[in-house]
Amino acid sequence: MLIRLSFLVFLLFSFSAMADLCEFVFKSNRNSIYSEDIKAIGQLNFMDDLTTRLQKFKTRNLNPEVELYKGNIDIAITHWGPVFRKVEASALRAKNYKRIIKGIQKGVKLNAKDYNLFLKDEGFPQYLINQHIDALYNAGPENYLNTLMKKLRKDQRVLGNNYEKYSSIRNSLDSAYNSKVCSTNCKKSIDDLYDSIGITSRRERNFYKDLIQNRKSIPKSLIDDVFNSHPQSILISKRKKLINEGVQIIKKYLSKTKFMSGVFTKISNLNLTKKTKLARFFKRLYDRRAFQLHELSMTKIGYSEVSPARKLELLNTELKGIDLENFLVDFSRHYDGKVTKSFLEMKSLVNSSKKFEYLKESFTQAERLGKKIGTLSKSSPRNLNYLIAGVVLGGGTIGYLSYDMSDADEIDPQGDDQDIQVIDDSINLDNYDYDEDVIILKYDSEADYSVFEIVVDSLDVFTQTTEK
Repeated sequence: MLIRLSFLVFLLFSFSAMADLCEFVFKSNRNSIYSEDIKAIGQLNFMDDLTTRLQKFKTRNLNPEVELYKGNIDIAITHWGPVFRKVEASALRAKNYKRIIKGIQKGVKLNAKDYNLFLKDEGFPQYLINQHIDALYNAGPENYLNTLMKKLRKDQRVLGNNYEKYSSIRNSLDSAYNSKVCSTNCKKSIDDLYDSIGITSRRERNFYKDLIQNRKSIPKSLIDDVFNSHPQSILISKRKKLINEGVQIIKKYLSKTKFMSGVFTKISNLNLTKKTKLARFFKRLYDRRAFQLHELSMTKIGYSEVSPARKLELLNTELKGIDLENFLVDFSRHYDGKVTKSFLEMKSLVNSSKKFEYLKESFTQAERLGKKIGTLSKSSPRNLNYLIAGVVLGGGTIGYLSYDMSDADEIDPQGDDQDIQVIDDSINLDNYDYDEDVIILKYDSEADYSVFEIVVDSLDVFTQTTEK
């Protein structure tokens, strides 16, 4: 990982013009590549992906909206271009696939012989017929219907995975454009951005000419209509949103020791399967945090030979911005007897000394929760729960990878120099070594269902706990 990042930094600063050069070569030649040349298209996708990553790495600390107000649209194009392209292309393809599927299904039912004539009589435009007629005859109507259904599902998933972000960007831009603080220069920047982004823009138009036909732009109302007419797109969008918002809620409440003590009490009343799953998940989450944030300080204080009073004073100098109550929870359940002995000595002093009386409640709550969580593991945990814990503690996000597409077609680093990990059924989740910031789940995979269930069950317990 470090070597790969160093290589990208080297390319970035040593050859600052490389990204623009790659894009120029790619954009000017890709129209001559035939769709059946899979190897060439794969290489071009890789080049486009690398170009985008380099550009985003260069501008990772810049806010696209802030730059728009300054009249700089290049940053917005770099950061938002991929999501506009994915949503607009997948929406138009899904709309066309759904339409042509219905036409062919009707033809099969009526035993049509000449599909060119039949589809024309059904009101299909000639350009759409031309795009499918050869493949339709070569594969046969029923086989081609299966192919089209797979392509439709792929685009439904791409649309569902990216719609929320796309909609948010467009709503934000439209709101900014109509606000009183948007100057003439600001409005011009937004107009220029819309002319320069998406599949109808000058840089993309020729590549997507068979898809966009004579459209000058893609109105958001069209995207909304397609999205709302495809239940699977809605399902994926809502599912992704629920998981990511659920992760943020778990992160928020994890630091509240009294609340989490109630959560573990609630968990203990669940059926054995759910109780085991959730208890293991939260324990892994606490264990990961302990190893990430607290292990060194706990060892320093625990192994120091100073008095308990001095150790309590060390808490202030050692923690420096680390949440005291969270630290004490991990301190109380450490696997090393010498460390837990220090905790008990400090707790005893806190209970008997007016000087440290202000810490009494913190120590009491920490010990109570620590006992419910269980003893800290001796090494950083490895499994699916650890994977999700990494997202909770690292502030990462969940995305979806569609079936029947390569990673480069769907994965987008979203403007950060984060590494991305794809999780699907091919991975042994029990022994998985996870250390990434962004998880791309394979939709309908074992990992997808496991993550969804854990997040939903956690939120259910949280809700019941707050209702007490």
